[in-house]
Amino acid sequence: MAINTVVAIFLNGGKLLMERRSGDRKVYAGFLMCPSGHVEVGETLEQALAREMQEELGIRVTASKPLFSIDDTDPFSKKDFTHNFMRVERYTGDISETKEGVALLWLSYNQIKNENPVLIVQRLVDRLHESGIL
Repeated sequence: MAINTVVAIFLNGGKLLMERRSGDRKVYAGFLMCPSGHVEVGETLEQALAREMQEELGIRVTASKPLFSIDDTDPFSKKDFTHNFMRVERYTGDISETKEGVALLWLSYNQIKNENPVLIVQRLVDRLHESGIL
């Protein structure tokens, strides 16, 4: 059974907020990924997104909307995921650091593609680009 996650899509000036994951993470270790986390039993996607962004970025999400879902398998752990991509439309607080990644980066479509991202990120940015969001 796939692990259900929420993936935060923060956009600013044609750039997407990404985090470089540390090499010791259990899944997608060392890769470029959007801030994300697991959906806990009984949580809605919106509740999970708000909780995870509070934990990871120290912000409070006040408005978000679901974009799409993509199924994926982590190349190293071989765990199956259903990633639910949520566009963060409003939040309070300042995004200044990540508690789970190595660094936060605002990157354009071309910058992300030049990073040779994992398949899930390639699929995400291609879909955002094709829809005119990124």
